[in-house]
Amino acid sequence: MGSMITSAAAGADIHMCTTPLPIPPHGPGVVIDGSKTVFINNLPACRMGDTILEAVGPPNKIAKGEMTVLIGG
Repeated sequence: MGSMITSAAAGADIHMCTTPLPIPPHGPGVVIDGSKTVFINNLPACRMGDTILEAVGPPNKIAKGEMTVLIGG
């Protein structure tokens, strides 16, 4: 993620998918949802399960996160 805080991500941070190209095609993407109550640099905090809209390919969900951190719950 493109945040200055490397261990946290916010809603407008750019995500680079590690899925190998060309199958399935993926590209950089932006998280389109996030926490309604927790913000990082004035943007919604991202969580496991939030949706990433990628430039190429279908939307994806954030699959991994820090299991000891609870955001908005």
